[in-house]
Amino acid sequence: MKTVIRTQVLAQLHENPFSAQGQRNLLQKVLDSPQWQRAQTIGITLSFGVEIPTQSLITAGQGSGKRMVIPKTGPQRQMEFVVLSSQTGWQRTKFGVLEPVGGTVISKSQIDLMVVPGLAFCLATGQRIGYGGGYFDRYLRDYRQNTIALARPFQVFPTQEWRSNRFDIPVHQIFTSEE
Repeated sequence: MKTVIRTQVLAQLHENPFSAQGQRNLLQKVLDSPQWQRAQTIGITLSFGVEIPTQSLITAGQGSGKRMVIPKTGPQRQMEFVVLSSQTGWQRTKFGVLEPVGGTVISKSQIDLMVVPGLAFCLATGQRIGYGGGYFDRYLRDYRQNTIALARPFQVFPTQEWRSNRFDIPVHQIFTSEE
């Protein structure tokens, strides 16, 4: 079922570009949230393809003095977060995603808020469907701070329509846009 939902949501993302107004609305909701305002260090991905754009959040975070950290993948589907700076170098992964090269790696205990990517989310449980690699579920297994997700309305399901396994880690809050 996850594969079916993943395919359907990806098709909708490709068919329905995210409006500038929807992006601004979602950005403002996140920036106004207590989780964002309290956080000093924020883990966030660089958006890719049809994902909800994250560059404005990254820029806003840096502009307000927050330390933004970006994931870098490793062997065995492991992940670590690197501090974003003006000296950060970039390389494309085999999936086409930009990742930092070098830089300062920080421990997950130093990250106050994690913006978790995904394709589909359950409003009732916080469960998510990602791209299927399990990178974030592995990383979040022993992460104890706040997690949020960004979603368009068609990415959010009121009840969970897929089976979770013991490795799936839910997010604490899902922010959606009005489009």
